Amino acid sequence: MVSNLEEITLYFVGTVILFSKRNDEAFEILRQVLNKYLAKNIKSIEDNIAIRNLISFLDKIYADRAMELELYPCCKKKEENILKAGALIQDFQGIVSFELHNLLIESQIKFAEGNLSKSKSVLKDIYNRDKTSSAGCFSLAFLYYYEGDIVKGWDCLKLALSKKHTARLSQESVIIARWYEEALKEDRTKDYLNFPLAIIYYELVGDFKDAEESFNYVVKKYKNSSEKICKTMVWISEKYLKKIKRKGEK
Repeated sequence: MVSNLEEITLYFVGTVILFSKRNDEAFEILRQVLNKYLAKNIKSIEDNIAIRNLISFLDKIYADRAMELELYPCCKKKEENILKAGALIQDFQGIVSFELHNLLIESQIKFAEGNLSKSKSVLKDIYNRDKTSSAGCFSLAFLYYYEGDIVKGWDCLKLALSKKHTARLSQESVIIARWYEEALKEDRTKDYLNFPLAIIYYELVGDFKDAEESFNYVVKKYKNSSEKICKTMVWISEKYLKKIKRKGEK
């Protein structure tokens, strides 16, 4: 009973601190109480609910810290951001369910360092660890698109879309979408990134306004192209635009 009271108290305190926007303090408490729940040999229904909630809270902290990172080759404070990213990985190392999150950040670190082959290798590791996860495929698609290989990029994107989207992917999508957005800011000639970014906005983020804007850009830019892959992008973009229009009519 005393043990349960301690866990409930820590859970309450950590939650209050989290919603007070004091993420660093909340993280230490929430991690501590999560470990206490996970250490139980026999878990009640209430324990499992608490574990799911705690992972969700930690997801939010992770996403907030990941959003602050700028892991791009031309970033002015690249070394500083790489150090911050390394600290993020270290803080969440060993916490259940954050292995894929950390690998996503690791792949972005390698990308920022200009080591695209290593970044791809890390993303393939994500896929090999969990073939049901689409996060690695969405990210791997980015690297191919970034290199200008829109055929392989589309192949990875199709694979990602064929997989079941988990609730946790909504947090991972924050990391993934930011990657695409910043690459577009860095190099406007890579405007074909609008296509996968639009799909991520629609399918993962649920931002239909930005999705519509990006899909419209793709249609306008590539509607007269004779290349098969460009025709495919336009065709799919038009299908999504019809879906968005129907949503707006409801």
